Amino acid sequence: MSGRGSVLVTRPEPEARRTAEKLAALGWQPIVAPLMVAQAMPDSPPMTGFDAVAMTSARAVEYMRAADRAALADLPAFAVGARTADAMRSAGFRHVASADGDVTALAALIAGSGMKAGGRVAHIGGQDRAGDLSGLVAISGIKVETIAVYRMAPVTELPEIAHRALEDGSIVAIVHYSPRSAEIFRDLICADRLIGAAARARHVCLSSQVAEPLRTVFGATITIAREPNEPSLLEALGA
Repeated sequence: MSGRGSVLVTRPEPEARRTAEKLAALGWQPIVAPLMVAQAMPDSPPMTGFDAVAMTSARAVEYMRAADRAALADLPAFAVGARTADAMRSAGFRHVASADGDVTALAALIAGSGMKAGGRVAHIGGQDRAGDLSGLVAISGIKVETIAVYRMAPVTELPEIAHRALEDGSIVAIVHYSPRSAEIFRDLICADRLIGAAARARHVCLSSQVAEPLRTVFGATITIAREPNEPSLLEALGA
């Protein structure tokens, strides 16, 4: 199964390595070139007075203060997916429910949880977020307050390993997991004048939202996962 071709993985670490392992197990040759690096936010407000907590990233758990984790551990907790849910449980959160989907699925989970109107949910995540959790939940009368505990800083140039692989034509596909990483990839490719080289590869995206920054440049080569999760993305890659 070693001849399926090279797949470029641009998501941050440690997610990139986990994806690379899955790709290798499926017979692909992964090329890891993260386009963002996580950085802790210098200050975040105290996390008090909330009725529940929601997270859209497993990384958010890592960047929370220990005191805040302890203060929120007994509240109803909502995770966007299984990996985030596992990270929350490992950090001591005792009542975790997973939406097993995207931000829209998470909003539906919170709205259908039985929380009373006027309830306050701490949405703990990164500075840049995909989707509007607060807006989606607002119709139910629940207030979601976003607290950023980390930011994803973009790299300033395309990693050399990705540049070489695109130039020599060895990359058959690029997997995109977030709108922001897709936008960064597009901008770096344009700056390096590698649009033609990148257009020879398939662009496999986690969702339509992820694909949006790529449409004007790579529209004909975009494939969108059936569901917004990694198993569906890997299925789309192999289709």
